[in-house]
Amino acid sequence: ETLNETLNKKVILSKEHISKVEAIDTKLAELSGRVIQIESKFSTPTLLFNAFKAAPFRGGRFNIGHFNDVPTNYGSHLDPFSGKFTAPQNGFYLISIEIKATKNGSYNVKCFRTSKNPPFGYR
Repeated sequence: ETLNETLNKKVILSKEHISKVEAIDTKLAELSGRVIQIESKFSTPTLLFNAFKAAPFRGGRFNIGHFNDVPTNYGSHLDPFSGKFTAPQNGFYLISIEIKATKNGSYNVKCFRTSKNPPFGYR
């Protein structure tokens, strides 16, 4: 076998390898696009907040508690100035509230889900 024949065989093999690598790259790009589409259907935004009101509530019968300390607000779905939490999508959310009352005090707490539904609360 001559040197030219050997080189020609290697060139042919190299072209075949390049063709296979290009086909793999094309398939990989297609699959990556599909993975991104699937992930976007199941991704959920990160949200977490801690909010406190260190001062006592003052005011009339219906008073919205505004927070004076919001150390954590990942996702920025809690507006610390209005006290309003906006859910970024439909789903289940766990909200925990801790209320401390004095011996002489009485508290009535209501949590509003939306304006379309009646409020629910505890006394």
